[in-house]
Amino acid sequence: MTDEPMINVDEFRHRPANELAALLPDEQAVRSSLERLEVDGVDVSTVRVLHNQRGADILDPSGAQHGAITQLVRWLQRIGYDRNILDVYTEALEKGEVLLTVPCSQTDSRRLGRMLLTFGAHAVIYFGDGTAETLTSP
Repeated sequence: MTDEPMINVDEFRHRPANELAALLPDEQAVRSSLERLEVDGVDVSTVRVLHNQRGADILDPSGAQHGAITQLVRWLQRIGYDRNILDVYTEALEKGEVLLTVPCSQTDSRRLGRMLLTFGAHAVIYFGDGTAETLTSP
């Protein structure tokens, strides 16, 4: 690979936009997925990877790690459908799985999601502008 993804970059994001998110079982699955994404023409330097407890802290489901405004954002999310998504992703990170987000169009999301399934992905969701489309089961 020529470029590296953003790994455990501590930047609070309300939610991804125009990105595919997926949980992968381990680091090897991530490496293999990144190689395949690069072959498929994805700029892997735009891919975000969260893993281990550090990744769970960055995801910050309560917002406590990133201040009062983020706590309010997360509180609002927890009363909506984002609650389940945050719970699934946080639990997976704490169990040693890896969260990968890939910028892409909705048109490419299903193809890329199916490709990630071949590496053991689950909880694959496409986040559009103000929408979240579940492509697989948790």
